[in-house]
Amino acid sequence: MDKPEFAAGPESHDVQLFAWEDIPWDDLAFLSNHWALHHYYESRDWDHFAPFGVPDEDVDEVSGRNT
Repeated sequence: MDKPEFAAGPESHDVQLFAWEDIPWDDLAFLSNHWALHHYYESRDWDHFAPFGVPDEDVDEVSGRNT
């Protein structure tokens, strides 16, 4: 963040900042939010890494095979 102010935009209902251990995982809107945050946390100290994909445990759900 380049300034301390932040607010919900046209595609957000609510925005808040959380420490990692306080993230309300069950309240995140989309699986992709979980993936992005976990991928960031996993790779935050790496210099280089290949792009991440859909985690194996979520493939069926996002492909529609889990309905």
